[in-house]
Amino acid sequence: MKGTTRLWRACGCLVGALMLACAATGIFLFSPIWVDSLPPLEIVFQVGPNEPRGSTEIGFTDSDGTRIEYLQTRSGSLLPAWSPLGDAIAYRWGPARGYNSYDQGQVWIKKPVGRYFLLTKDCTRRTWGTGRIRWTTDGRSLLTIVFAEDGKRDFIALIDPSRCKVSRVLVESAAGEDLLDPDLSVSGELAFVARRKVEEHGETIVVIDPHTSDRRAIAQGISPAWSPDGQWLAYTALDGIYLIQRDGTGRRRLLDWSAYWPQPWAWYRHGYYGPEGWPARPEWSPDGKWIVYHRLIGQAGIEQRFAIFKLNVETGEEMKIVDSGINPHWRWNVVATPVE
Repeated sequence: MKGTTRLWRACGCLVGALMLACAATGIFLFSPIWVDSLPPLEIVFQVGPNEPRGSTEIGFTDSDGTRIEYLQTRSGSLLPAWSPLGDAIAYRWGPARGYNSYDQGQVWIKKPVGRYFLLTKDCTRRTWGTGRIRWTTDGRSLLTIVFAEDGKRDFIALIDPSRCKVSRVLVESAAGEDLLDPDLSVSGELAFVARRKVEEHGETIVVIDPHTSDRRAIAQGISPAWSPDGQWLAYTALDGIYLIQRDGTGRRRLLDWSAYWPQPWAWYRHGYYGPEGWPARPEWSPDGKWIVYHRLIGQAGIEQRFAIFKLNVETGEEMKIVDSGINPHWRWNVVATPVE
């Protein structure tokens, strides 16, 4: 028994020394999470903000919701995004108080190492913006919003996660404009939201051609997401989820909010982000046949509940796959490195 006690003490000292060493090098070791790899499940999602689990776990599910697993992160885990190879998750840290209300600048990357879950990089910067994070197809960069030091401009930029530094600025905001929700197609075409600060519901989806740098507005909405072939964008509008072609044609509504709201005017009153503060954020399946998203299924407010659904792009069939969760992200190469 004494030998066993000494062994446990030695192990404790070893873990403590390892944690100190990691802290000294800017790498942080969480308490053990007994996994050898990330769950072999296609969809990662953020746990519902009002759930007992809080925001300290990340959920994983397969495409039909028959299997669900959770991994504890010991931190607020918002807007998780798969890396291209499915070997890491990037997410924002912060309290789950709504889409644009969590702490700015918190970008964490985590990977499983043996039987531990290792936070390989904490890319926290005061000027890192809010909103979702994207990976480039080579897994070497993150696409996100960056704030200028003076707080008067936004940038869409590529971040080198190994150094936590901006490697390339793609777009700078115009005067009186906010930039949101950037996404890159497989051909390097950039889509993002430009929001006029003085206009109510002034969010416009903009596409920039990587070869000509031409900037064109194609729709009113938020959260644009490129299809796997780079020909379509899914996005959230005031009255539902839409598809539109890259040139602004072929617009059609996939999901009508009025079917789920007894008073549809409430959505318009609260804008794109809805009364619950977490707008639907559509994401594509790797084969381009499905859109996955969350929507409110309970009354907005203290009792609000969210569920994750997938929608067949061709038939409009909707299927609930997770009873409680938000901000799902399907595992596939959703971002291309911009064309030089």
